[in-house]
Amino acid sequence: MKSFLKMVKLACSFLTLVFILENVECVSYNFGDCPKIKAFQNFNMSKFLGLWYIVQGDDNSILCASMDFRAVNSSSPFSVEQTVSYHFLPIQHITTRTGRLRIIDKSIPAGMKIRWHWSIPSQYMIVFDTDYSHYAGILLCSSLGITSESKIFILSRTTVLDGLYTKKIKETLKLNYFSTSEITEIDHNDCPTKKSEDTFKLDITPNILSAKSIVDDIEKKIGETFKKLD
Repeated sequence: MKSFLKMVKLACSFLTLVFILENVECVSYNFGDCPKIKAFQNFNMSKFLGLWYIVQGDDNSILCASMDFRAVNSSSPFSVEQTVSYHFLPIQHITTRTGRLRIIDKSIPAGMKIRWHWSIPSQYMIVFDTDYSHYAGILLCSSLGITSESKIFILSRTTVLDGLYTKKIKETLKLNYFSTSEITEIDHNDCPTKKSEDTFKLDITPNILSAKSIVDDIEKKIGETFKKLD
């Protein structure tokens, strides 16, 4: 009986997780198009590639997050893998989504578009400040017709970023008429790990064609958990 109740709880938690994934990108809206910000000049994507930790941002739902930018091939030059854990889910979890990334205009290489999973709107990404080796500031925005949803993130090559760099990024934001009052720190000290058996892991890629694929993946994970409980 206890195993059955645990099974039901796990199933409900997974369904909640899928619901959040389908809606979490639209937690706040702006009227009109994506906000304008000056792209970083002479941006070099090759130097920008690699793992970045999101150490500050204006999304207070995030517990831990990172973005890993990779070179792929000539037809689809770049990809980005975003790993996120959220405050408001009742279980220890890691959600990973992979998107295809392309530079929109070669004359402005710091302006890109990310194509995520089919049910999540594509995002525009603008790198507005970086030194490639320590910090970066990015704007992510989804255009949703008459509205748009945007987020500001401060990235770091390590889980902790020196205050001098965060101050510089915020000064750049202010010069572009952005408020920094809602940007808060994201602490990476208590992040779930993929190696832990207690961590639920859900991977979402652009190639998933239907919600059935997600449900099948969840059923598989629940079945594996059921075997462990027995």
